[in-house]
Amino acid sequence: MANLTMGAPGGLPTPGIRGTRGQAASAVAPCVARVARQNSRVSYAPTPAPASPSPWFLRPQLAPDAAFRLFCFPFAGGGASTFAGWQRKLAAPVDVWPVQLPGRENRRNEPAHDELDALVAAIADALAPHLHDRPFALFGHSMGATVAFSLARRLRRAGLPQPVALLVSGDLPPHRPDPRPPLRDLPDDEFWTELRARYGSPQGMEAAPPELVELMIPTLRADVAVCESHRHHDEPPLPFPIFAMAGSEDPSVGPEDVAAWSRHTSARFTQRIVPGDHFYISPLQPQAQAELGMELRRLAAAMRQERPT
Repeated sequence: MANLTMGAPGGLPTPGIRGTRGQAASAVAPCVARVARQNSRVSYAPTPAPASPSPWFLRPQLAPDAAFRLFCFPFAGGGASTFAGWQRKLAAPVDVWPVQLPGRENRRNEPAHDELDALVAAIADALAPHLHDRPFALFGHSMGATVAFSLARRLRRAGLPQPVALLVSGDLPPHRPDPRPPLRDLPDDEFWTELRARYGSPQGMEAAPPELVELMIPTLRADVAVCESHRHHDEPPLPFPIFAMAGSEDPSVGPEDVAAWSRHTSARFTQRIVPGDHFYISPLQPQAQAELGMELRRLAAAMRQERPT
């Protein structure tokens, strides 16, 4: 069950977990190679850029020589601008593609989805043209982690190319429902108060003026509904690595929750706890930045060692 976090419209290794800070690319390579074999029908031939950019993606800086794409999904209420500057900050050979969901930022005039399966189906349709010309990975924070996990499963069920990895952040594992009462139907004032009590606020939103809160509530409420509509069903573990991370001061996700993501992969699992609260990615904090960059560089190195033949 996703955690519900908000944004303006607009680590430390843990013992006992598979995968460690010093794990060499050679140890990761078999996991990546397995996915590459499953994706062997994909030619990964470069394709021309679409004539009209998709509203689903913000691509301020392409990296033509990147090892893979990284599709990034924001927290509840957040937008693609959450990932501004990540291409530079992560210092990894990846092409960062922030995903822009309807109902926020440059898509604020579109209705936000309020049901997880419908949202993931729409994302899968938007991603489909971009899955065959280059390998890719998925990253999501809080609500975005649940979206990314559900998307990975949907791609597998549809027989589409699989990610080389799933990177999740600040979220309960999908098989653990949030024990707290639902929020989606609370009156606006109670909804906003309870949301902040549970998760805090991103930087710059601690004292949001009432008129801004009023503008944010519809999208936040829809995102909360997306999370609360999630119903977990058992499926085989995903065949690619999962990297899971949370903030050391996050009141909604603890180390044991992060560790529990391990049941959802048959490949390498890595856990990191980094300094920060629930919103340590907004803006991206130094230790989280270092850990994500390290993981992405490890994945890229493994892909170069084990290219499908």
